[in-house]
Amino acid sequence: MPVWRDIVQGSRRVSPGSVDNVSQAARIEDLDLRYDEGVQTLTFYGTIHSASHPTAYTMILTFKDVDRLEGLDEEEIQQGYMPKPSLSHNEVMMRCSCPSYRFRFDDANRRHQAGTGARFGLYRRKSDRAPNNPAHIPGACKHLIEFIDYLQERGFITG
Repeated sequence: MPVWRDIVQGSRRVSPGSVDNVSQAARIEDLDLRYDEGVQTLTFYGTIHSASHPTAYTMILTFKDVDRLEGLDEEEIQQGYMPKPSLSHNEVMMRCSCPSYRFRFDDANRRHQAGTGARFGLYRRKSDRAPNNPAHIPGACKHLIEFIDYLQERGFITG
């Protein structure tokens, strides 16, 4: 399973415009998180509104091997804060419901144990166009990159 740095590098190789097209306006809603101590995972759920279409996409980010007290100081521990996974140390699994993620990264991420959530329905090709990611390089859409930025700015995760 890759860490976030590997995912961003893959995104730049497959879809460099998406990484550069990330919006700084946080349009994220319905943030929810769940820590599962038995398997040491911290999962973030969120919804992001499209900048160009009147639609919203659901996102899931799961960090693996997260210790219950990871990234917390004494005061945060006493207040019962959730752990703060590290982008550079914890492996990450993800899913976004947008078409960009579905057709560029979902299959590749699942092959590299970086995909999570429900599988997309069966798709029948309608053209002879070349695949978007024929080398199956794991990566993320701009919505997931925005979600990571949002979580990092608000102190839910560390670099």
